[in-house]
Amino acid sequence: MNAKQVELRLGVVSTTTGNSEYYGAALRDGVLLAVSEFNATSPDLRITTVVRDDGGDDRVLQDILNEFDGRSVVAILGPSDSQCCAEAARLARARKIPLLSPGATAGYLTDKPNPWFFRCVGSDNVLLSDLCNWLVASYQGKPILIVHEQRDSGAVIEGRPPYCGEEGGQKLQKWITERAVLTTPIVDIGFIRDTLGESDRVRIQQKVRESKTAALVILGRSCDEVLIADWARRIDPDLPIYVISPAKHLYTKNRNLDGILAVTDSLLEAVNSPRLAAFREQYRVFRPQVPEAQLYHFSACFGYDAARIAIGAIERMALTGIDAETRHVRDQFRKQLLLTPRDRIGLVSDGGFTDRNELYIRPHRQELQNSVWGEVTRKKRSMRKVTRLAQSGVAQLVEFIKTVEHHPLFVAMVILTTLAAAISVVAAVLGFFHPHPDVHTLPGAPPPAIR
Repeated sequence: MNAKQVELRLGVVSTTTGNSEYYGAALRDGVLLAVSEFNATSPDLRITTVVRDDGGDDRVLQDILNEFDGRSVVAILGPSDSQCCAEAARLARARKIPLLSPGATAGYLTDKPNPWFFRCVGSDNVLLSDLCNWLVASYQGKPILIVHEQRDSGAVIEGRPPYCGEEGGQKLQKWITERAVLTTPIVDIGFIRDTLGESDRVRIQQKVRESKTAALVILGRSCDEVLIADWARRIDPDLPIYVISPAKHLYTKNRNLDGILAVTDSLLEAVNSPRLAAFREQYRVFRPQVPEAQLYHFSACFGYDAARIAIGAIERMALTGIDAETRHVRDQFRKQLLLTPRDRIGLVSDGGFTDRNELYIRPHRQELQNSVWGEVTRKKRSMRKVTRLAQSGVAQLVEFIKTVEHHPLFVAMVILTTLAAAISVVAAVLGFFHPHPDVHTLPGAPPPAIR
C-alpha cells in the first residue's frame, strides 16, 4: 500500500461450516471476488476484509460483532441466513455499524424499521403472497401439505428469531385460509433444522400417503427442500411440489425431482445473460478449484452484488472525503447506501433501495419449472401414470373382494357365475354350442364354410 492510499475494512459473515457450507462458501467467494477486482484497479483506495464463519448459529454473533467493532470495520456484509441475520442486525444497530445482507429474505427482518440494516433482496412476503394466490387458484378446496422448518423448543424458550421457512409456513397457512372461498384443508408438518432425518422421512411420507394431498409446499433451506421433495416423490411421483427457492439443485435432471415449481425472484442458472456468463468466467479464474457444477452458484452472485453495492458506497464516500473517525465513516457509508443509483445494474438486482432498505430483484418473478427435462420425460411420465392407475385399479379390486368375500350375495353371485361357466363348457363339449347358429354340423358332413 502506498503512503497516500486509504484503507477501509469490511467485515464478512458467512456460514462456511455445517449443512449450509456449500452456500456460505460461494457467498463469501462472491464478496472476495468483487473486492479483489476493485483493489486491482484502485491506486488510492484499498478495501480489506475480515471474514468470519457463524456456523449457522446466531449465538456466536455477539463475539464476531465485538471483534468487528474493535477492528473498526466500516460495514458488515452478511449473514444470509435469516435467523442469524436478525440477531446480527440487532447487534449491529446497537453498535451503529451498517449491515448489508446479501440474501436474508424473511419478512420480519424489515417489519420494523432499522436504519442500520439493508438487504440486497426483497422480502419473502412478496413471494409467499404470489405462491398463496397460485395455490388458491389451482387447488382451492383440496388438501395442501405444507412442510417447513421450525425452531426446537429450547430456541423458542430462549426467544431466538424464527427461521425463514418457519415464518413462511405460518403466513402461508393464514393467507390460504383468508383468500380461499372454498374450505381448503391444510396439513402442517414442521421439522427441526440440522436434525432432519429418518423419523421426519417416515412422518412426511405417511402424510403424503394418508392425506391424499393435491400439492406439497416445502419451505426451508435448499438442501432440505431437495431431500424432502425426493422423499415425497417416492410415494407419489406426480405430486406437484412448490418452493420459493432459486436453488439449482431443485431443477437437476432427476426423475423424482422433475417438475418442481417455484415462485422465485430469479433462477440464475436459467437466465441467459452476458453479465452472468462474464461472472462465470471471472469466478472460474478466481476459484479454479471450485467444481464446474458450482461455478454458477446463485449465492456467489448474491455475494458479488452485495459487495459491489458496498464498494459503490465507498467510492462515493471517497469523492466527498472519508472521515478519519470510525463512527463518522460508518454513518457516511450508511447514508451513501441510501444514495445507491436507481439505474444501477447488477447480476441479481438492479436499482436502489426501497423505503424498507430492500432491493427490487431485476428478473421479473417467475413461475419456474424444469421444462426442458419435463419435455424429455413427459411421455415416460405419462406411461408411468397409466401403469400406476392400472396397478391401483387391480389393487382396489382385490381389496374390494377381500371385504365382501363372506357376504351372502357375493357368495351367491360367485356360485351362479361358476355354474354358468360350467354349463357353457359342458354344452360346448356336447355340441350344443355353435359359433354359427344357422349352420349345423352333421356326422360325416364337411365342415361349414367360414363366412
